[in-house]
Amino acid sequence: MNKKKVTELFEKLLENGCGVRTVKFDLHIHTPESKDFYKPKGMDENALHLSILQEIIDNDIEIVAVTDHNTFNGFNKLKNLIKSSRELKRKYKGLLLLCGIEITCYSNHLLAIFDSNFDLERQGNFLHDIGIDRDSQGTENAMADELGISALFEKIYYYGGIAILAHADSEKGFLYTYCRQSGQQEVAFSFTGKSLAKIVKSPYLYGIQVCSDYGKNRISQLISNSDYKRIDRDLPFLFFSDSHGILINGAYSGKSGKNIGSVFSMAKLSFKSFSALKMALTDVNARIIYQDSEPKHPYIIGCAIKSEILKEEKSEFSFFRFNPNMNCIIGSRGTGKSTLLGIIQEVIRYETYGLGNLEYTDRYETAVVFIKDGDRTFAVSNDVNSNKYRSIFVKPSQAHTFASYSGSKGFLALFLTKMYAQRELYDYKIYPDKLLEIVDDFIMWKRNDEYGKYVRQINQNIEDAWALFDKCNKRNLEIVSYIVDEGIKKQYLEKYQNVFNAKKRYIRDA
Repeated sequence: MNKKKVTELFEKLLENGCGVRTVKFDLHIHTPESKDFYKPKGMDENALHLSILQEIIDNDIEIVAVTDHNTFNGFNKLKNLIKSSRELKRKYKGLLLLCGIEITCYSNHLLAIFDSNFDLERQGNFLHDIGIDRDSQGTENAMADELGISALFEKIYYYGGIAILAHADSEKGFLYTYCRQSGQQEVAFSFTGKSLAKIVKSPYLYGIQVCSDYGKNRISQLISNSDYKRIDRDLPFLFFSDSHGILINGAYSGKSGKNIGSVFSMAKLSFKSFSALKMALTDVNARIIYQDSEPKHPYIIGCAIKSEILKEEKSEFSFFRFNPNMNCIIGSRGTGKSTLLGIIQEVIRYETYGLGNLEYTDRYETAVVFIKDGDRTFAVSNDVNSNKYRSIFVKPSQAHTFASYSGSKGFLALFLTKMYAQRELYDYKIYPDKLLEIVDDFIMWKRNDEYGKYVRQINQNIEDAWALFDKCNKRNLEIVSYIVDEGIKKQYLEKYQNVFNAKKRYIRDA
């Protein structure tokens, strides 16, 4: 197994879904196509666009919408840049780049987000329909006022997009006047009363971008009022970067907004697509989350196994992708459930079991288990037919390929794996005390083996005590057997039995 093959297997593994998971998304970033974007002197446009893309993936943003002021040009340039080379297409394969625009309407800003396939013809028709001419594209001077805000929402929906109020609690936000604190600047035009109610209750509005918790709380109070309360669904509060620049020597260069990756929103999605995100925005209580639920502990991403038992059609390897949280493997008897789990355990815990005690080597040829540990992904490979039985590779989150790992393997010893077979689960029903084994496993995992060594030492002490006790027990019985007088022998046996039971209880309680 080499690093090229491991990287290939990992990329194929990631093509498989893993159920619902947390995805970071930012639906409000700018490019040099916005006139107020900061352009470093001497940096060509392609390099600047590549820097934007790099910041997106470096910060694990998986869905991003390019929303330049009153133009789609930024999206088109980024999309064409990625398509320009095989290397860039491979590098940004996991990024969902959405077509967006930040529209100026009555001096306030509104985001319109469309799918990636929103082509040039539809872009031009949309801009024409909302009254933005070519000369004003890229600036905030364009005014899409002819339709009115409610009709603009409906037009976005008609073209297949979603409307989101941009930075609603700040200047040029539709709810700024309501959220404005003392001392902040007043604006010439604001929405109040029935006009404001019509905006927040529009069935074509999909979310509200806010810049602060204060603004979020104020708007929450507003839309809980009966005059402003929606009856169809709740609106999500969304946090986006509104980036207008890149990082230069570690510092953000934009005059407004924040650097990409510092502010984002999260959704629970089964797969990455525009329609999945759109559905999540309509199911805010179940799908939009406001704190990171990504596990902090190491977890298994999945595995690639070459095995006749688990063989897939037209594929050398079979791929099994797991969710970072709870997983359930379902199948009838003999379909390979225990084999799959046993192989994973064997690959990870090879040094613990010892080569001579491996149980599953006759059930597979090669197995690679991928483990996420912090900002690194490890690939642990066992090749049964190779002299070098185990290989370990590593990939930092910023890297795109695996490299050979020469560091300490101690992290694998702390990586708790435990397989509970069907028969064991049945035994737990009959012998409830066996459930304590699961408690011990949980403690060892939760405390990162802090108590594991302590528990193992206690178990060893108990085993030693039992061995010594058995030895003494046999010796005492031998001595008693030499007593001829049956009455005296009976007295000794009763006394010894009491001592025996007391010591037995002591060891058991320990």
